[in-house]
Amino acid sequence: MCEKMASCAERTKIKEDFVELQKKLVALLDSNYKSPPNEQLKIQDFNLDIDTRERKIAEAEKEREERRNYLISLRDAQDRLCSMLKIQFWDSMDVKGRTIKAIFGCFEVDNYPLLPIDPAFEEQLKNVIQRRKIELRVNKDFFRPWEPTTTRFKIRFIYSKD
Repeated sequence: MCEKMASCAERTKIKEDFVELQKKLVALLDSNYKSPPNEQLKIQDFNLDIDTRERKIAEAEKEREERRNYLISLRDAQDRLCSMLKIQFWDSMDVKGRTIKAIFGCFEVDNYPLLPIDPAFEEQLKNVIQRRKIELRVNKDFFRPWEPTTTRFKIRFIYSKD
């Protein structure tokens, strides 16, 4: 605390000098801007700390290059993903999905995409359908809880078995 009080006067003096220096620099820039074009100095000539400026420019350039490399790698990754998805889900379609519109009317016909027919799946489907038909023929009298049961139906069912 004591050190802060001791350096307070010196600190305010440094701040005042800095503000005064800023005002002088602004006045010089204004006079340079108002002077004729052949007498004007470049803005870079007013830089007081060249090393810091060059360091910040180098840092910004490095950051820009890192960002550029990141965006390029991101773009390449998205391109790979898009091409993989296209190959897997679009190129594999036997019939591509399209909409055909009438020339002089307001009609549209949608053509939905279809996968190619798999012969193994077709054979398996035929087998399942055939088994189901056989099962239905064999089990004509199987339990159907969704059908209403009345006494007349029960009587008819009993007499039909004979």
